[in-house]
Formats: sequence, structure tokens, C-alpha cells
Amino acid sequence: MYSKAYRKGMIRVAIAYPSTARIALQSLSIHIIRKILGEYSNVYTDFVFMGNDGRSITKQLRDFDIVIFSVHYELDYPRILKMMEVSGINPFGFQRTANDPLIVMGGPTLMANPEPMSSFADIILIGDAEVLIPTLIDYYMEYGKNIEEYANLVGFYVPSLGKHTVTKAFVRDLSYSIKLVHDTAIELSYGGAKSLFNNLAVLEVMRGCPRSCLFCMEGFVSRPVRFADVTAIKDLILRDVNRDRKLVNGVTLVGLSVTDHPGFKELMNFLVNDLGLSVSSPPSLRVDSLDRDAIRLIAGGGQKVLTIAPESSERLRRALGKGFSDDDIARVAMDAIDAGINHLKLYFMVGLPGEIYDDINSITNLLLRLRRLGIKFSLSVNPWVPKPPHTPLQWLPMLVMM
Repeated sequence: MYSKAYRKGMIRVAIAYPSTARIALQSLSIHIIRKILGEYSNVYTDFVFMGNDGRSITKQLRDFDIVIFSVHYELDYPRILKMMEVSGINPFGFQRTANDPLIVMGGPTLMANPEPMSSFADIILIGDAEVLIPTLIDYYMEYGKNIEEYANLVGFYVPSLGKHTVTKAFVRDLSYSIKLVHDTAIELSYGGAKSLFNNLAVLEVMRGCPRSCLFCMEGFVSRPVRFADVTAIKDLILRDVNRDRKLVNGVTLVGLSVTDHPGFKELMNFLVNDLGLSVSSPPSLRVDSLDRDAIRLIAGGGQKVLTIAPESSERLRRALGKGFSDDDIARVAMDAIDAGINHLKLYFMVGLPGEIYDDINSITNLLLRLRRLGIKFSLSVNPWVPKPPHTPLQWLPMLVMM
């Protein structure tokens, strides 16, 4: 676990999360940021959270040189302003002075659309933390709080300069990244922290998604698609299995579409059949990437429920970028039963652009068909909501059916 005492002359960095410690400490992102910053001998870091009363914070932000807000949800925006206000920092960037800390924000919602927080941040980071956090520290030693200087750096958006082009900063080779994520999760477990995932070993097998579904914000903002090297993943998990088999008795695979990884079956065979590990995966898997062998490997990893996202009718599914049919879903259901999985979880959206009653009836017919096959299923049905910039459907209104 992290342990570094403050020495005079160190750069003081607050890693701020706009919620209580109980919630914030479940976010792997803040621990990853702290691990990256821990590589710098001249940087002192500390977490800052909101108090349980919702009106206080655990440490004063004014005591730091840089404040990094890790932002994941739009509903956190008001709490960020509250944290600054409680610390005596003017939330509006143009009203702050050189005596105030440098306010830096980043995270998926801001990468998708930084404008809602542009009046309050000195710098908004666009891209991967492994690239951006070291760049921030390296150039802070030169630029300090001269905010304008950062605008020429890749991935740095400086709102006070008005509209300007920002090129996303991203990791091209995931070799370092998969080790960073995995080691951070393992170190938290050694330190007695509650597991952030179903299993302690966390393997990020990919970033981005090759599918480009029209409604998926994450699929667009996380581009380009990058796959982790299977050999590197194997070496990493072997290291920890040999070190502490009791700790690493299962693996969580992380990625937007893990079954699209070209080495998915090879990796699953290694984890399940060679090492005998349980394997959990993200909440939804692509129907058109699930064949009989893949489903058997998933079942062999201990999965009791197979989660897929039909979204809507075949007609709308094709329009959204999901080209599989109801027959494909039925095939997956039968293969799941044969593999020992008797429960499907299905994600659907309603109110999609162009939806008609026939589409809703098609969903009902699909469910009746699955029931006849003898497989149990549970549903998650949610209204389609237009996402922030980058998704092709962003300008379309929500559908109101009379």
C-alpha cells in the first residue's frame, strides 16, 4: 500500500473524488492515479473525499498544489463545486488566483463532453491516465500554474483559452497498463481492502470496442481499439498464482467486448483448463461472438448466468449496429443450457428512434421463444437516453409514444 511522508519542496497533489470515502475507495481509478504518482519521489499525494454529512471534506484542497478530480458521473458535478467551495476555492476558474491550487479534472464523462465543467476546471484531461498524469507532473515542474502553457500538450484542454482542438492522448501498447491495473487491485487486496470486483486479479484485456454500436458512448470515446497481448497476460497471472494461490483464485476480465479479443479462447483455456481458475467477465457479452466453445469455456470458469444485450427487435438491432438475429439468441440459449448455464440475463432498451409497436411485440415473441426452450431469464429494460457528443444518435430526441 502507498506510504510516503511529506517533505518540504514536494509537489502536493490531492486526488479528489466527489463522494464519501466508502464510495470513493471502491473506484479503482483513484488508486491507479495514486500508484502512478507514487513513482515520483518529489510528489506527495493524499485522497480527499466528501464527509458523511455531505457538507464537509476530509482535507482542505487549498493545502495542495494540484487537485485532480476523478469524475465518472454527471451527478457528481455539483459535489465537485461543493468541495471547492468548502475549501474556500472559488469554483469559477476565471476568479481564481495563483495562490489557488491547479484544478485538474478527468474521467469518462468529461472525455465525452468537457463543456459542462469547462467554467470550473483549469485543465481537463482527455485520454488515458497512464499518459496524462505523468505528463501533468513533468510539465508542472516547468509551467507551474501558468495554465496557458499546457494547451500545447496532447490531451490537455485548457477551457480559459476558448475553443481549441485537443488531440486525445492514449496508450498504444497495453503491456504497462494491464500490469498497472492488475497490480493496483492486488496491492489493495494485500492491504485488506474489500475486493472491487468479483475476483481479486483484474485483467484488462482490451480498450475500445470494434463494434461501433450507434448508442454506445463508451465505444466511441474509448477509441482506438487496442488488444492486450495474450502472452503478457499469461505471464502476469502466472507470476501471481505462483506467489499466492490463495489470493489469486479467480480472475476478472475487463473490457467493453472481451469475447472480441482475438485471443479470448486461448486465454480462457489457459485460465480455466490449465490453471483451474474461476473467471468472471463484464456484465454483457456479444451474441455474435459467442459460439459453443466460447460458452463452454465461460461455463467452465464458473459463470452461472450468461448476460447478453439483444437491445430491441431484429429490425432496430441491425440499425444500431448489432447484426445478430433472434435465431442467434436462441442458439446461444441452447448452447448455454448444454454447457450447464440455465439462466440468461437480457438487456433491452425501449423508446429508440424509429421504434414502433411491432418492435415491442418482437421482444415479447423472443421472450416466449426462450421460455419454450426451457431456459430461465431475467430482464433489464431501460429507456433509451441520448448520450453526450460522439455518438451518432446524439441529436435525436427521446421517443414519446402515444
